[in-house]
Amino acid sequence: MPLPPSSTPSPAEDRLVRREYGPEGHYVLTSRALERLRDSQLRIEPLLRSVSVRRTHLPVLVPPPLTHPVREWLNPELRKVVLTAHGSDQPKGWYPTAGLCLRGLPLVAKQRFSWRDLPVGYWTGGPAVAPVAGAGPDAEDLVCVDGLLAERQDRRADLVELIGRVLTALDVPAEPARETWALKGSDGNGTALVWRHDGRVTASLEQLPEAAAKQYSACYMDAENRLQTLAVSFFHISQYALLRGTEVTGR
Repeated sequence: MPLPPSSTPSPAEDRLVRREYGPEGHYVLTSRALERLRDSQLRIEPLLRSVSVRRTHLPVLVPPPLTHPVREWLNPELRKVVLTAHGSDQPKGWYPTAGLCLRGLPLVAKQRFSWRDLPVGYWTGGPAVAPVAGAGPDAEDLVCVDGLLAERQDRRADLVELIGRVLTALDVPAEPARETWALKGSDGNGTALVWRHDGRVTASLEQLPEAAAKQYSACYMDAENRLQTLAVSFFHISQYALLRGTEVTGR
């Protein structure tokens, strides 16, 4: 049987995302998917910048010292992906968790902001794992938007409305629902807002507990020269949202 002409795309090339060998949830992005991801990031960048959240580059790993202050507030079912050096049992760090942008905390922790400097926020585009273990389409985001926003306690941006506008710009609008995500509340209940489209997670938003923010020394000086704890919010926009709800995987 003759081979098809080289100009004929294979079935896999017709897909935005193609499943590859390896654990469930690991995929290869096609060139068409990468183009769509870049376009989506260009769409949402000015929206994030409108609340002083700017793009930056964050480390691939979350070093252990950043995870220690928040341990008691972590969801008990949190999927911890610990990476080690070859032949060593010593953890070098965590793989990033979608919606728990601990690796961005050094940009606001142990800093002495003036109230005039706020809000301050950062986002990056990169890989992350969903916080709860288990097989399924949300097992891993090869490219998601992950970030944080640090604000005054008494003056906060409406991030719920902002994420709604981001998702509308990506043509995947949805209403948020309260769920347990990466962190748990003081009463053990979920503290996050999670947006879903056709059952798939498109975005999440949750607040770093104030006691944890104090442990990270995330603070600012108010207008009366009093030291105050920063309000730190974590958010993420999923790969599925960045692909605008059209992800197709080969089985």
